[in-house]
Amino acid sequence: FLMTSKRCGLQTSTYLRAVYLAVETVQAIGFGIPDPYFNDCWSGLVVLMASGLSGSILQALVISLVYTRLSRPQSRASTVVFSEKAVICDVQGQICFMFQVCDLRKHQLVEAHVRVYCIQHRPTRASVVFQTRAMRLQHP
Repeated sequence: FLMTSKRCGLQTSTYLRAVYLAVETVQAIGFGIPDPYFNDCWSGLVVLMASGLSGSILQALVISLVYTRLSRPQSRASTVVFSEKAVICDVQGQICFMFQVCDLRKHQLVEAHVRVYCIQHRPTRASVVFQTRAMRLQHP
């Protein structure tokens, strides 16, 4: 903005006033200049468009970095702990597989989904056959 000030009538005679105009442009506060059309000056329009585009890209970058930092699922997954030992027992005539899950953080999980699979292997004459079966979970 400082380089196009005289040609486009921006009245930014100092570096500080040019920075103020750039901040007003990026934050869409409004223009503190007497002629919002830059006295029909093309270079002012180019600088305005470049400033607006670079400000939008910078804001998108900052928002994506903050969102990525706050929603780290891998670190959250390491705070959910499963028991090392499980129990298979008979409950009212049905065979049950029981284990415990603990959340190490003090905040509760929202919409947690747990899937349990049973991997069954059976030796045959030629090799060993592995079969994966999904197990149905029941809350106690």
